Amino acid sequence: MTRTINRSTLRRLNAQLSPDEWAEFLADLVDTSVLKEALRIGQDTSAAETVHIWVDGLCSNNGQPGAKAEWSMCQALPAGGWSDQEGGPVPDHQPQTNNTAEYTAVIMALQQARQLRGPVVIHTDSALVVGQLTQNWRINVEHLRALWCEASQLIDEIANVTITKEPRDRIEAVLGH
Repeated sequence: MTRTINRSTLRRLNAQLSPDEWAEFLADLVDTSVLKEALRIGQDTSAAETVHIWVDGLCSNNGQPGAKAEWSMCQALPAGGWSDQEGGPVPDHQPQTNNTAEYTAVIMALQQARQLRGPVVIHTDSALVVGQLTQNWRINVEHLRALWCEASQLIDEIANVTITKEPRDRIEAVLGH
């Protein structure tokens, strides 16, 4: 019986298993390419700190003609302080709504997180985005389904991602709007 184990599954297992359990898991592996990847991950002893990225989306005239949606994010730096804030408009081909902007902010943070090592926590004030991505909330709007798919794919690639709901005033305090 051949079983395929992807890189994100190996990372999750390595984080969840004790050193003895990890060694037992490795001993049970048959596929040498999986074994090599597992060994590389298991031997990676650098202590990666959790990365915190704060995001927000906003839209003036939400859902109305002439609406303009924008996203922003910044990262907490390990030594303290914050990275430069990044952001921009939601692409014109997307509906200009607050929820589109919230999803866009999370997607941009996930794209940045792909380049980082270690666990990532994304902080947002959007109950909808958190609920749909982490609690299986129903998606009733088609354009949000496409954004959910993109975000979910990125989450699967990164493997060690937490998306958490924060109070609006905390997001405002970090991002300054």
